[in-house]
Order: sequence, then structure tokens, then C-alpha cells
Amino acid sequence: MKTTRGFTLVELLVALVLMGIVAAGILVALNNNQRAYQAQAQTMKMQEEVRGASFVLPIELRELDAADGDIVALSSNDITIKVMRQLGFVCVQPTSPYTGTLITDRARYWGIRWFDPTRDSILIYAPTGPSDGRWLRGRINTELKTTGTCTGGAAGSTLTVSMSGGGNNDLSMVKAGSPVRGFELERLRLYQDSDSRWYFGMLSYSSGAWSTTQPVAGPLTATGMEFQYFDSVGTVTANRLLVRSIAVTVRGMSADRVRGAVGGGGGLRYLQDSVVSRVALRNNPLR
Repeated sequence: MKTTRGFTLVELLVALVLMGIVAAGILVALNNNQRAYQAQAQTMKMQEEVRGASFVLPIELRELDAADGDIVALSSNDITIKVMRQLGFVCVQPTSPYTGTLITDRARYWGIRWFDPTRDSILIYAPTGPSDGRWLRGRINTELKTTGTCTGGAAGSTLTVSMSGGGNNDLSMVKAGSPVRGFELERLRLYQDSDSRWYFGMLSYSSGAWSTTQPVAGPLTATGMEFQYFDSVGTVTANRLLVRSIAVTVRGMSADRVRGAVGGGGGLRYLQDSVVSRVALRNNPLR
């Protein structure tokens, strides 16, 4: 008679221990892979935010001319500036000196939007005058679209403007074909949002008040955006009229804590990274 032999208790225990060791190894590998994936995803997201801020800031700052008053206020993590938004051309030579109408050509126009009386002021180039050519500053009161008022019957816009200060700021010095640039006040700052995290934000000035801060990039560290201002010889300055270049430091941090962060000792820590860029202002090359 044939007998069937089963497993002994010792053999079962050995098999279970081996299976447990293999399973534990698989779980450790899966857990490590998941942590590596999370850390990589957090790193990519953080670097994307830092690069985004480092891309936007130089674009906004490069057009400034501090000697012309384009920097309104400054601090180490907050700057208020005049940023250009439109470029157009005058169709008809104005006749009034300080308050009058300015007809601009809608067919020849570049910018992110059309002139907005609630947000924009203008600079108009006068090719003649006491300075033999200069930019005149004015305020837009109203804007009305017109037809057939420009060369070839093209559509234009009639801007009712008031020139700032009078004197040499004479609108009648402007010629047909003169360029017109529109600008608005903008504030770039580091701020703490309702989630207690820090972000790079923008505000615009409209109808006599600042808008709500709009987040551009983040989260950042508590010192996540820093401006340093230099004069023409490379010396740090706090005088807004003497600034010729600006160094911008953006310090990002991950949205969530991950293991393996620098200095973390294997524990959960926020990842951090930073980018430093230096921008020469308009007509002021870096030294």
C-alpha cells in the first residue's frame, strides 16, 4: 500500500519565513520606488515654478529705465514699476497743447491688449521741442473707437488725454506717425497666502486701487524672492533713480515633504532649490 508523505511543521515554518523575507523585500523595493517617484515629481514641480518666476521677472524688469522714473518703489522683496503694455502710432497730428485728443492707428498696433483708460498711462514721442525729441507723459481719460480716421481709411481710436505737468510736455509737438506707448503700474512681491505658504505674486493698479494679489509661482521659502539693486558702477543702492541693474533670487520649495531631502537625514523634509539672475535695465549694459 502506497503512503503519501506531507510537509513537516519545520518545513512549513521555513517556507513561511522565506516567503516573508521575499515579500518584505518586494514591499521595501516598492516603497523605495514610490518615494523616489514622489521626490522626483516634487522636484520637477518645484523647479518648474522656480524657472517660471525666473522667466517672468526679467521680462518685466528689462524694459525699465530707473532714471526716467520707471521704478516707483523698491525693497528687498517688493518692487513697484511702470510696465509697457502697448505700442501704437499717431494718425493725426494733435493741435491742443496739454489736454486734447490723440488718434491712434488700430491697424498698426502691438501689445498684450488695447489701451485701457482705467489702467494705462501713455508716453508719446515728440520729435521736436526744447530737447530736440523726447517722450511726453500723459493720462488717458477716455477711449473711443473710430472709423476712417487713419491712412487709407483704417480704423483708429480717439484717446482723450491730459498731459502731465504742462511746460515742455506739449501735446502739439507730436507729429503724425509718432509712436505711442502705454504703461501700467505693477507690483511684484513675495507674499504669504491664506494657506500660510509663500508665493511670488503680481498686482496691477486700476481705477485708483490695487487689485488682489495674483499668484504667479510657488510655493517659495519665507525668503523666496529677493531683489538686489546696483548702480552704474555695480555698487548696491537703495536709490530707485540710480538703479541700473537688478539681481533677482528665487528660492522654491516643494509643495509636500519627501524623504531624502538635503540635510533631512532620511526623514521627511521639504525640497528646496534656487535660481539667481541679473537683469540690466534698458540702455544700461551690465558691468
